[in-house]
Amino acid sequence: MRGGRLLKTDLCVLSSQIDLSDVEIVDRAAQVGVGIMSAQAHYLNAQLSGEFIFGYGELTPGQLQEGIRRVAKVLTK
Repeated sequence: MRGGRLLKTDLCVLSSQIDLSDVEIVDRAAQVGVGIMSAQAHYLNAQLSGEFIFGYGELTPGQLQEGIRRVAKVLTK
């Protein structure tokens, strides 16, 4: 809670068809200032990969667009 209210915690899942590990994708996003996490730990079958959680509850639409643009840029290198 911040300021006596619950934070909005919307999540977005991105499915990736890129030939990089989840760790590499999370690291590349972090290098451009975007925090994402692999959804892998939330599955019963830990062999699934390539899906990521973006927490965007406190972002403006412009900040969200910029974050997605940054992630897309580092994943297409």
